Amino acid sequence: MKLGKWIGALALAVGLSMPAASQAEDLTEVSVALSWLRNGQYAPLLAADSLGYFKDEGLKLKLLDGGPGKNTISFVGVGQADFGIDSSVFVFRSRLAETPVDISAVGAILQNGPYGYITLTEPGAPKPTPQDMVGKKIGIQSDGEVFLQGLARLNNLDYKSFDIQVVQGGIEPLMTGQVDFFSGWVTNQPYQFELEAAKPDAPENLKNKTWQAVVLSEVAVASYGDVIFARTELLKEKPDLVRKVMRALARGMEATLKDPEAAAKLVTEYPDQSDDFNRVIWRLKKGQNDLMVSDDTRKNGLLWMDLDRWVKHQEFYKEAGLISRIEDPKVFVTNEFNAGIKSPN
Repeated sequence: MKLGKWIGALALAVGLSMPAASQAEDLTEVSVALSWLRNGQYAPLLAADSLGYFKDEGLKLKLLDGGPGKNTISFVGVGQADFGIDSSVFVFRSRLAETPVDISAVGAILQNGPYGYITLTEPGAPKPTPQDMVGKKIGIQSDGEVFLQGLARLNNLDYKSFDIQVVQGGIEPLMTGQVDFFSGWVTNQPYQFELEAAKPDAPENLKNKTWQAVVLSEVAVASYGDVIFARTELLKEKPDLVRKVMRALARGMEATLKDPEAAAKLVTEYPDQSDDFNRVIWRLKKGQNDLMVSDDTRKNGLLWMDLDRWVKHQEFYKEAGLISRIEDPKVFVTNEFNAGIKSPN
């Protein structure tokens, strides 16, 4: 059944079962801090809310938007939010900080991080490799040196062989030829290129071109993206709440994977969400949905996490001198609350 029909059936069921008094009074508010402004990146969460999956669990979802100057770890650490969603590196680095924050990861929405080095190629060209970056102009943001150094180290390349240029977060330097590779998220910046390349008056250097990427998770260190976490204390005190949130989110992921068009429509209509439909559906179909799925999610359930991957990700940062030790992930990573909803084949 398509999600559009599910929505109608769900609304009818809710209407028939709703008592005279407002059901909202019986819902428990649960807050989730986002790493950025609400947009298609959080499609499974927004779709889950729109489809009533949180309400099915007796919960009312409250979102705390991220953005410049906002920190999901702080929101969760001081109790302003029950849960947070951010990259896995922030989870373990916050625990290993001089003033540690006792948080634990309960699931990974993206089974691989979307960060990589985007380049323009001819259609049908071979997938680029780290070796193809040697001698080329590499555009990175001010905090991107550690990733490029790690890529060089793990692929036996001379870091000095890269012509590094510090750029902003937009993909324009790649489109204008200022750089040959541009660091960014494969689920974000290439959208702007595709829009410009599709225009009748597109610059000659963009016409009949496509984009490909050297993805860090594939060639250097595998890492999780968009990890959902909470205070370790919350896991102990309110395990049922954690299970309910995880089940609602997993159902939202399942719905997004089964019918991305319907999910994109829900996301577009979600209050204060910034992406239009075309951008949301592009995110989902151009990589985000694929990143939610892995052998682990097919076998064990969406949001599943492998502890060994957490060890290797910490090793990457320790070798870079950014953390002093590696913490056993058994202390702060758990699949105990996984709903067991397996990703569709």
